[in-house]
Amino acid sequence: MVPPPTSRVGDEITVPAHKRARGKRKPLDDRLPRQRIEHDIADADKLCPCGSGQQRPRIGEIVTEQADIVPAKVVVLQHVRFKYGPCKQCDGVFLAARLSIAAIGPTNGPHAIIIAPVPAQPIPKSLAAPGLCAWIAMSKYGDGLPLYRQETILARYGLTISRATLASWMIRLGELIVPLINLLEEVQLGYDVLQMDETTVQVLKEDGRAAQSDSRMWVRRGGPPDQPVILFDYDPSRSGRVAWRLTQDFKGYLQSDGFGGYEAVGKREGVMHVGCLAHARRKFDEALKAQPVGNRGGLALEGLMLIQKIYRIEKAARDAKLTPEQRKQLREEPLRGALVRTTVGERDLVKLPDCFTVRRLKGNVNAVAGRGRTAVKGHSDAECDVGGPIMKGRVRYLDQPESDQQHKRIVKCSRALDVSRAD
Repeated sequence: MVPPPTSRVGDEITVPAHKRARGKRKPLDDRLPRQRIEHDIADADKLCPCGSGQQRPRIGEIVTEQADIVPAKVVVLQHVRFKYGPCKQCDGVFLAARLSIAAIGPTNGPHAIIIAPVPAQPIPKSLAAPGLCAWIAMSKYGDGLPLYRQETILARYGLTISRATLASWMIRLGELIVPLINLLEEVQLGYDVLQMDETTVQVLKEDGRAAQSDSRMWVRRGGPPDQPVILFDYDPSRSGRVAWRLTQDFKGYLQSDGFGGYEAVGKREGVMHVGCLAHARRKFDEALKAQPVGNRGGLALEGLMLIQKIYRIEKAARDAKLTPEQRKQLREEPLRGALVRTTVGERDLVKLPDCFTVRRLKGNVNAVAGRGRTAVKGHSDAECDVGGPIMKGRVRYLDQPESDQQHKRIVKCSRALDVSRAD
């Protein structure tokens, strides 16, 4: 687009007037339920002004849509279980004592009083219905809303429940979903591409540790691309032993940032450790910005141009929604050719800032070019997974149970919620 001509008068610049296209409002999702509210004119206004006494015919309608929210409300679910006794024909044959409350139970005799069974509940003998459990878990682990705030919100709805009770419910739910988490982990580790990252969280009450100590929340993202599995694991340590334990049953491509804790895993048989081009690009960008203004270029610029070519190929693959095999064919020749043409080779990389993702640039491109499922900057996906729900909800981890095992059970709720979000 050619910019409009300008004229300079003294220190002022005059730009000719131009028209700008008006932005269009994004329509509301068709999947949202609709409530039709009809507005009509008065009956007197429906008479035709010609004097015939006839009414105007309706020739159409204009629909204007607004978004509204129905406020949440607490309802009490009454589970009514019907109780049945003996028939009239045998009534009085047996002693009245056999019809007492003691007879109500697991009695299989022909004259037993029977009651409809209790429906299965996530937390038996509690006030928490499945919907309330889901609301509390989603608010805490999906929206980062601490329990003390939920306590106030529920009280506003007319439900008085202490935060201690809410916390105990979350621990019970964490135990309940362990089988689901185990199945998800099997699916994730059965795929040959795994992305990992970790971030700091602070927990006030941990045995033998100061409140100012930094703990770690580890995230693993893997599994089928159309149904990724995202799992969180809490550990007080950032040691490489944690990365080893979380990947001990994995074989394939492990994608991460430059943290040295993953190095030992990458040397294990059956595992190829690759970096993230988004992190490598940052180093090239920092090197370019460190150069004098007006004289920027060299290896840093060539590295950025190479990564830009790779990004364009990936965007084309995403837009076309290619299969892994089609993506592999699209990648292979351009990526390998771009790497050969660029001067950023193995000898030149030593002149750039030392960084795992920069040192592995050539190996990363070769690995990506030969695969259709490895992401060029896939670690950024894991980084977003750990950055979004964890960073916005760090406050909710401050006052967790003192037991480390309890803390790990609570994290399982986050794991299940983020899997459902990704799906």
